[in-house]
Amino acid sequence: MQSSIPPSPLLLSLKLAIAVLVIACPCALGLATPTAILVGSGIGAERGLLIRGGDVLEKVHRLQTVVFDKTGTLTLGHPEVTDCISLLDSISKTDLLQIAASVESGTQHPLANAIQQFAQLQQIELRSADAFHTQPGLGVSAQVEGQSVVLGNLDWLSQQGIAVENVAQAQALETAGKTLIYVGIAGQLAG
Repeated sequence: MQSSIPPSPLLLSLKLAIAVLVIACPCALGLATPTAILVGSGIGAERGLLIRGGDVLEKVHRLQTVVFDKTGTLTLGHPEVTDCISLLDSISKTDLLQIAASVESGTQHPLANAIQQFAQLQQIELRSADAFHTQPGLGVSAQVEGQSVVLGNLDWLSQQGIAVENVAQAQALETAGKTLIYVGIAGQLAG
């Protein structure tokens, strides 16, 4: 007959601890990193630091050179509009800014805020806009008083079927370190 001797408390505790580690550690490791990146990105965004994604953070340790821009993003802590140029004779700079600010009223992006603040400083009233659509990393679109308006980078405009013709002027601004936002109005490029 076999005697049933209970295991020692130390042995039982050790077995339970190993079981918990084997089961819990993969989950903890799988959740800890994304959670830390998400929390860190959120805190950075609240303080004006925009991080494109976790993959960018993972590559930061390989940086050897840091280049600072001259648009006010770093010096002021937020982007600021420096130029408003209309590429069409039929649309004035004021109209262009009014339309752009109206479209940007549907988003909270830092560039949208800069455009809205610039329009506010110029005492420009917004037009009625609806049907807002944001395409992350590309731009925004909306209906402004019945006209389709698209704001964003060149890729976004070409996806919307809007051709950019005055590339030389745009390249000169980019060379000067400026971030460009193009405005396409009902299939035409405005600025």
